[in-house]
Amino acid sequence: MAARGSTLRIALALLVALAASAVAGAPAHAAPSFAIEVSPPTPGTAAAPVPVAVSIRASLTPDATTGLPSALRGLIIATPDGFATALGGTTACVRADLEARGSSACPASSKLGAGSAQFIVILGPLQIPAETAEVGLFRGVGEEILLYLRVERPAAFQIVLPGTLSTPSPPAGPVVTFDLSQTAQIVGGASVAVTNAAFDVTRGLAAGPCPAGRWRFAARLVYAGLAPEDVTADARCATAPDTTRPTLRASARNGTPALGARFTVRVSEAATVRMTLERRRGTRWVEVRRATFRVKAGTSRLRIRSARGRSLPAGRYRARMRATDAAGLHSPKRVVGFTLRRSR
Repeated sequence: MAARGSTLRIALALLVALAASAVAGAPAHAAPSFAIEVSPPTPGTAAAPVPVAVSIRASLTPDATTGLPSALRGLIIATPDGFATALGGTTACVRADLEARGSSACPASSKLGAGSAQFIVILGPLQIPAETAEVGLFRGVGEEILLYLRVERPAAFQIVLPGTLSTPSPPAGPVVTFDLSQTAQIVGGASVAVTNAAFDVTRGLAAGPCPAGRWRFAARLVYAGLAPEDVTADARCATAPDTTRPTLRASARNGTPALGARFTVRVSEAATVRMTLERRRGTRWVEVRRATFRVKAGTSRLRIRSARGRSLPAGRYRARMRATDAAGLHSPKRVVGFTLRRSR
């Protein structure tokens, strides 16, 4: 799987956590749905990612035959290129302490996020709706991540699911992996199957560049007895506003009416160059032609051969021009003069 999806990671972690073990051997599974939001949506750069909070909403549609979501046994979630871990100021929570005493055993600075989930407790033929009283994501030791879930009804129990947060070589973003294969049965042989999950990762992630106005997160869900499933979800991002005006340099060449008006322009970025061509008549400048050129960043050569369907006559000319970039920002105006002489 192409590893590119991060917030999904927790979403899936969450649902994986709860969907620890549905009915084994379910014949088919319905595709999960995900909604992801990154806040603030303004991206940073690969060199300086911006800390962000990631909100995940996930749901699994029950299988038509069993009436339950398929059994999840593992997941891999990857963040987009340019994302990075942002664990500065966090501490570690020891898994054994979390399992023994609950979330109060973990330092406050180890908590990376919180959430909620709805699921079904399966006790033989009974299917009892339930939901979490507490969900927390904690930083563990080293690359370990701990997903903690506490339930009070229909029975009191808690689960700690271990995971890892690995950091591939840039530009690839962090990857989270959860192995749910050893998830124990909860109460008297019961298992749980998640239907809806929500999670907010408020610490630990930073966003980098955002191509095409969106970040794409990717995840792989591993099911019991079924083929893995790859899913993606997009999060909207806002590109930084363009506040830099383009620059324009221009020059004109003398010539003949046959050659027309010839210009060399250099712009700092792709832009539209609008030109007004004027000819000197006595003591006045008279407009003879307007033209618009789309030019790439760098140096371009432009030419105007005629005006009103006729070749430019000999005489003194000037061209007033200005470049406008895609954001609508204008360069300072430039005026260049030249002369067209009849060939001898």
